[in-house]
Amino acid sequence: ETSKIPKFVFFGALALFMIVIIIGASRNLGSEGDPSTATALKDVTANAAGPDAAIAALEERTRKDPTDVEAWQLLGWSYFENGRYLDSANAYGKATKLEPDRAVYWSSLGESLVMADENDPMPKAAKAAFDKAIILDPKDPRSRYFLAVSKDLDGDHKGAINDWLELLKDTPKDAP
Repeated sequence: ETSKIPKFVFFGALALFMIVIIIGASRNLGSEGDPSTATALKDVTANAAGPDAAIAALEERTRKDPTDVEAWQLLGWSYFENGRYLDSANAYGKATKLEPDRAVYWSSLGESLVMADENDPMPKAAKAAFDKAIILDPKDPRSRYFLAVSKDLDGDHKGAINDWLELLKDTPKDAP
């Protein structure tokens, strides 16, 4: 039994390390393949006094133009950053309907669904979103990370660790 403790500590530390690297890199708006996204968020927040005002501005933007996929993506990101995971999932869900071929929207939806569910570490809808994202972009870091989590939850610990190590190999050295 005592031999399992060091493995558990190692795997826990590895998982934490991977979470910090991968989620940090994937949460970075500039890494989502659209450099204008960070600029758009700065534009929204420049005229808003705090996160609540920025969110309100984005909500108004989506009310005025429900087909504005960038507004839905920014709103999803803003909700997520403010711990409003179910709202984030709803916003990313709108983005996936407007642009179903963008892997980052699907993986962001999946992550929001994971965070929103307090009982299930990998809800079926989240897994389906990650599966969709990985089909669209086999290199999507968020999906790769969470699909490895899914393997780990299913008991394939070695497969999960191998997937995380492969992901680490693909992570740029200057990733946040």
